Amino acid sequence: MPRWRPIGSPFARRYITALALGPFLFTTLVATLAARMPVPMWGYPLWCFAPLAFLMWCKPPLDNSALRQFTVALVAVFLVLLGAYAADEQLEPLFRNRQKATHFPGREIARIVTDRWHQQTGTPLRYVGGAPLEDAGAAGEFAANNGSSARDRARRSEFQRLDR
Repeated sequence: MPRWRPIGSPFARRYITALALGPFLFTTLVATLAARMPVPMWGYPLWCFAPLAFLMWCKPPLDNSALRQFTVALVAVFLVLLGAYAADEQLEPLFRNRQKATHFPGREIARIVTDRWHQQTGTPLRYVGGAPLEDAGAAGEFAANNGSSARDRARRSEFQRLDR
């Protein structure tokens, strides 16, 4: 079996490795020193150079057998990560007391806001504004009679009719 060997100059490998690991290590260090938990969604862009660094340090042999093994490993990694994400979404609320966007009750908020609006005015809910923006956005997004939030209005042209 052919050996995996590094490619590129030693400087290029060190440079790409610093690009691949540096942002993660820096963010982790700052979060640790500040005693703060980093926001998980910020992490994915930090790894954009990791595949390049891996390929520079370990140039894989490319034959049919190796490509088949790579395909199997890629599918396995994808399924493991998918399972880990699903498990995290389902199990994290049992262990940690923090709100996540995926658990935000947008449809319920929209139903409550729409029902109260109809009780008070008897007219369709056309526009939702207020703070926090997540609540207003959820009400506008999920409202039964197609209300809209300030964020939706800001995306429209100033010449578009607002009364639909």
